[in-house]
Amino acid sequence: MSMHNVTTSATTQRTCLLTAAQHFAKAGLSFLPIRPDGLKAPDSDRLPFSLQAGPEPTWRRGWAPLQQRVPTPVECESWWRAGDDPLDGIAVICGAVSANLEATDIDSEDLVQPWREAVEAAAPDLFDKLVLVETPRPGLHAYYRCPQIEKNQTLARMTFDDDGVTRTVTLIETRGEGGYALVPPSPAECHPTGRCYKYVGSRSLSDVTTITEAERALLFEISRSFDKSPPRTSRSPGASAKSQATGQRPGDLFNANTDWTELLSRYGWTCAGAGSDGVMYWCRPGKADGTSATLNYEHSDRLYVFSSNAIPLEQGQSYSKFEFLAAMEYDGDFTAAAIALIDAGFTSPTRFGNQHRSSQPGGRPYYLDRCAAYRARHPGR
Repeated sequence: MSMHNVTTSATTQRTCLLTAAQHFAKAGLSFLPIRPDGLKAPDSDRLPFSLQAGPEPTWRRGWAPLQQRVPTPVECESWWRAGDDPLDGIAVICGAVSANLEATDIDSEDLVQPWREAVEAAAPDLFDKLVLVETPRPGLHAYYRCPQIEKNQTLARMTFDDDGVTRTVTLIETRGEGGYALVPPSPAECHPTGRCYKYVGSRSLSDVTTITEAERALLFEISRSFDKSPPRTSRSPGASAKSQATGQRPGDLFNANTDWTELLSRYGWTCAGAGSDGVMYWCRPGKADGTSATLNYEHSDRLYVFSSNAIPLEQGQSYSKFEFLAAMEYDGDFTAAAIALIDAGFTSPTRFGNQHRSSQPGGRPYYLDRCAAYRARHPGR
């Protein structure tokens, strides 16, 4: 290949990058330059300065300003100017700065087609709204805007044994507030595989559609259906195999004899609707609408929280009724919660009576009154 052809190719690629950047800016998307070294990291030498707080405030380069505004035409020209080889790539910044841009990232090649088929089967109109980008791995990014988004979240994982060591890898996650993702026409050198990002279908990031919160919740539900990690057990109190099998523990009895709807409603959660196979969507306290958690996914009778603002509940964790009670009333202290439930009569199926589920004149269930009594006797717990 002649030097002329190399120069022409670089010039063409530079023009494509600059044109894409201009289209992104016009579409209200923020973005940043990515170093062409396979690390997928920002080119910090070209990022804008911002004042870093501290004992001695200093001006440093970083992409924090671009999480608040769209790059200027002058910045774009400087990032992809003539004579700069190799060329930087380009990544869009998700979140409020890009009008609530979010992406579902399917990181496993084996899941791309099943995920697509599941979304198309459940809501073909929704699938047609997504901007699809094939990633070099290969995987898939599905972009959309939504009135309510959150920070990056893990939706599906796989746990496996690696020569006696248990390892967990992420299969599907989101890119939301505070996240970014490489996009076409970034050079192949920006990815460790040496391959490019490619659009799939007719939509591009210059034409991102806004979907509803219910449609976003459906994408989350479908993505979580591919989770291959074992049920979380670290939140459960220690118990012998015998007690776990017989279901005689206070927490077991509480799980079996308490209604989720009553329990969640008592703490300010509101039901946001029902999905397939008995799944229910719930909205956290302090939020008027949208979905903050799912209940009874795959008939688990557990609450899965994917909001980062459902304090004291943790994002990305699931809860039984007893674990929910312990988190809400005892800062996760299972012993304290169990003792209070014993006081309330959760000791055996034969002793457990309706009086333990009935409300007192003030509207509080009996077990919560016993919880309050326990706290009064044990202020340090």
